[in-house]
Amino acid sequence: MIRRLSLLALPLFFLPPLAAAGPETHPRLGPGESFEFRISWGFFGNAGKVQVDTAKGSSAQPNLEVRTTASTQGLIRALYTVESETVARIDTSAPRLLSLETEGVYGARDTHYATTIDRQAGLVRHVDHHRPDRTADRPLPDREPLDLLSAILLLRHRELQPGTIVPIKVVEGGRLYGLNLSVAGPVEVTSPLGRHRALLLEPMQIPNEEESIRFLDQGGSLSLWVSDDPLRLPLKMEVKVRWGTASLALTRYEGHGLTLEPDDTQGVRRPRRR
Repeated sequence: MIRRLSLLALPLFFLPPLAAAGPETHPRLGPGESFEFRISWGFFGNAGKVQVDTAKGSSAQPNLEVRTTASTQGLIRALYTVESETVARIDTSAPRLLSLETEGVYGARDTHYATTIDRQAGLVRHVDHHRPDRTADRPLPDREPLDLLSAILLLRHRELQPGTIVPIKVVEGGRLYGLNLSVAGPVEVTSPLGRHRALLLEPMQIPNEEESIRFLDQGGSLSLWVSDDPLRLPLKMEVKVRWGTASLALTRYEGHGLTLEPDDTQGVRRPRRR
């Protein structure tokens, strides 16, 4: 049985890595990186897009701005309009979140809220400009919180080994919840970037942590595939909710001297050094 499983897994080792190892085993998330994602929802293969860009922060301390814009398009946009921008400011020396601000439109509702980590007071300060009832201060947890997208991009800073558990603390809309990500693989994943080796991460509920249980019970069940190479690129993410499955697929990446983009002659995406 073990021999048979080994033979089945053998083709995975011949799949091309997205990026070869450079001078750093795992390059840190830094300024000048760009990620483009396509959103799919059920039968709608092009329901929206997400653009993520990193830039050097304006303050003297070593911080990074992660700017994310998201929008729906086509028929989905006619049914449910999303047009939003989120800016996360991260202290890259830790790394840890400094502040997070989101502004935009979700359906018929305007959204504008900001979360600031006040470490001197030991508080997570959240201000919601359109829903003041959600404005609140919460105790800063022992584990440094990050917004979910930043936590995913910063996985390259973590030790990811199949069979291990990666704990993260996520802040979203001023709420805090913990997730344990189980790591499996390597597995084969097909995405707009082609067919590659990847690690599969899936969240597990943390016993007695109410927000973690609520997140997963309310449609937070997700699967995340990251490239099995030094960049740990988020190739694909699927979120299953009661009314369907939404997926996010990486369609373009630029950073660390590497550009992943369409190869019109091959019909797939291949790495190209700048």
